[in-house]
Amino acid sequence: MSTKKTVSIDKDSGKITQINYTEKRSDNKIETRHLNPDTRKYTGKSVHNPGTGKTKYYNRQEAGMGGCCFSTTCIETMGLPDNCLELNVLRDIRDKILMHQPSGRKLIKEYYKLSPEIIQFVYEQDNAKETWELIYQDIKKAVSLVLSNNIEDAFNHYKKMTLRFKEAYST
Repeated sequence: MSTKKTVSIDKDSGKITQINYTEKRSDNKIETRHLNPDTRKYTGKSVHNPGTGKTKYYNRQEAGMGGCCFSTTCIETMGLPDNCLELNVLRDIRDKILMHQPSGRKLIKEYYKLSPEIIQFVYEQDNAKETWELIYQDIKKAVSLVLSNNIEDAFNHYKKMTLRFKEAYST
């Protein structure tokens, strides 16, 4: 199943009040991420288990959507846990290197500003799952470079990947 986009509309004003991105996960559960159209930030997600007929709702923090990170969204789409090697390495670079440099803090701020638009752009593609898989390959390459102690190349690779998506969704 590809990602399906739906919107909730206020009956009185006709205004879009929520954007939903739904897809079937590898464990056959149906996950829907809820986005506020005004702030472009995720508000939470719901996970429906067809086997039990039950749906569990998660707020933004419970769902790990605090900063709306497209890397985390990608990793979750691949079925990996929030504490996987890839996310731990990327967070270490962010927290131990970038946060301690003025230019690094600026890049982090820009990344979190771009992430909701990148996520929306990917989910709006007919081939969203394949796009997430390509992003995951880029993430794995960056992580491999970090683990090889080639931080500068890893950083440049990740920056180029982010800029490619910025250019793609802004055209």
